[in-house]
Amino acid sequence: MRNKIIIIDMVNGFVKEGPLHDESILDIVDNINTVVEKVDGDIIVFEDCHHPDCKEFEAFPPHCLKGDSQSETIEELSYLFDHPNYLCTIKKNSTNGIFKFIGHELARPGRYYIMGVCSDICILQFAMSLKALANEMDMEMEIIVVSDAIDTFDGENHDKQQMNELAINLMRSMGIKIITSAEV
Repeated sequence: MRNKIIIIDMVNGFVKEGPLHDESILDIVDNINTVVEKVDGDIIVFEDCHHPDCKEFEAFPPHCLKGDSQSETIEELSYLFDHPNYLCTIKKNSTNGIFKFIGHELARPGRYYIMGVCSDICILQFAMSLKALANEMDMEMEIIVVSDAIDTFDGENHDKQQMNELAINLMRSMGIKIITSAEV
């Protein structure tokens, strides 16, 4: 069973520019790099990438449009595409990448290290859906979220610290293993 390193939405639109970005998310890059260095596993990168009429824009402002710089992985992690363990990039049009992940037939028994943004939206939905899939299929999957390698944005009615804590507690309550990059 090969390890999988899942990096979700570390794109410019959540880190450097656009209506949902928060530059303090850059603080998790070193922790992501630590996990990539320590874990021998396939690297799968998700990129938020929407068409202009995306249904998601009924809940969130337009962001990460296909073809613009917001939908590109941040420069600080661009080395991943040349990493010997890089497997693929999955572009997604919704908050939950599980639909595209299953479509790539990547959901197999193994250990999954999940990192990136947004902890309370895309990370939470993906990790909980992957755990539910493992349960439904009676599949041996160890779902691990690296708590110091996930983050979310700070905004009106969206307190970053509170949302991070809520997401971590919800994932833990569902049997998802929560660790730090130092514990890898």
